[in-house]
Amino acid sequence: MNDEMGAVVGGLTTGADTLLLGRTTYESFAAAWPHQTGDMAEALKAMPKLVASNTMETAEWNNTTILGGDAVAELTALKKRR
Repeated sequence: MNDEMGAVVGGLTTGADTLLLGRTTYESFAAAWPHQTGDMAEALKAMPKLVASNTMETAEWNNTTILGGDAVAELTALKKRR
């Protein structure tokens, strides 16, 4: 993680209330962000995280839900509940 990547992530997450990630990106974020400090780190830690993956079985980072199987159908169902 460096300042440039932090600026990109910050720009992408400003105003977001949920993160939707694939497994690879989730694993990178989960390895870095729980150990960071600052406003953006705290926002990402608290934010619900959805991971589209048919291979992940567990997620260690708080507020993480794994969307296995048909991720599109699961996302559609989640949107209808909001």
